[in-house]
Amino acid sequence: MAAHDSFQVFRRFSNLRTRLLLLEQDRIVQLEQRLHDIDQKERKRLYLGSSRKDQNQERQAVLAEIRERLESYGECTCAE
Repeated sequence: MAAHDSFQVFRRFSNLRTRLLLLEQDRIVQLEQRLHDIDQKERKRLYLGSSRKDQNQERQAVLAEIRERLESYGECTCAE
């Protein structure tokens, strides 16, 4: 290790980070579209503010995956 902080030089991998962020964004957009499609096909009243009243298991699964992806996306944007 270098004796002084000014001698420590590390690559940031900006191009790779950007590509990963764009990939993660695209995955989130795909999930957003799936959620929209599920909502459009729903025949029952939507309870968007209450998961307890929502009986659609597919929507709950997609929302859980969206939550995970958004957390991952947030971690990627904070890394720099």
